[in-house]
Amino acid sequence: MELKKDRDNNFDLIRLIAAIQVFVMHAVVYLNIPVSPYILEIADWFPGVPIFFMISGYLVLSSFVRSPSSYQYFRNRALRIFPGLWVCLLLTFIFVAIRGDLADTNTILRSIFWFIANGTIFQFAGAIGTGVANGPLWSISSELQFYILLPLFGVLLSYFKKNNISVLYTTVIIVPLIVISGFFHEYVLKSQAVLHVWVYPTYYASFLANGYLFLMGVLVFIWRDKLMPLVQGRALFFIVLYLVTRIFLLMLGYDAHTVQSTILSVFVYPFLSLLRAC
Repeated sequence: MELKKDRDNNFDLIRLIAAIQVFVMHAVVYLNIPVSPYILEIADWFPGVPIFFMISGYLVLSSFVRSPSSYQYFRNRALRIFPGLWVCLLLTFIFVAIRGDLADTNTILRSIFWFIANGTIFQFAGAIGTGVANGPLWSISSELQFYILLPLFGVLLSYFKKNNISVLYTTVIIVPLIVISGFFHEYVLKSQAVLHVWVYPTYYASFLANGYLFLMGVLVFIWRDKLMPLVQGRALFFIVLYLVTRIFLLMLGYDAHTVQSTILSVFVYPFLSLLRAC
């Protein structure tokens, strides 16, 4: 199963759309921008964070397969995340200080803890001052956990390839993990009110709660040789199919929030993961 270096894909376009969706949805909430709920519903049919996670599942596994060593893989991943993250955190710290939110010793100590936590792998620890600074950084924690765990799947694929074992067996292993993670994601969101204030963000940012999204990208990668001929050049068809599916679900009472927060996402989001190959 040779890795093709064909860059003729929709990754950049999909990532741009996902980034715009995240920006717009956060702006609407935090700035109280009046937007029709129908527009917000449709915008939420293309959720930015899940799309980024699914793309990572594909691209990061591809990077691991191409890397000459585990050291090189982890080095590349660290260089991709941490320099930009540290600059972002420093700028955030400066802006918070300019606003005057570092008024006492206790707040300064909490801010130092925030800086260290967010600069490593604990980005879900977002409290600083009286609010949350750069709350969306929590997704980096999930991303980093995936980076650490991914070599396990890479080793599994290498073993199967070496022993001429079909990728079907890999799929049989991964699909139950996707379902388990999907159920855990639903449990965390439904239990938010009863979980401890520290437990909820820890669970929500964990690979257990978001792993199913990355693993969908992993599945697309390991089946890419068979999927590409079926989907390439058919982006419009899959977009229409996805929209029809979402309209049908909406008619049944399953809006975007319901799909995102329940096991339904395990069955709906694979349509989005296929769009990257069109």
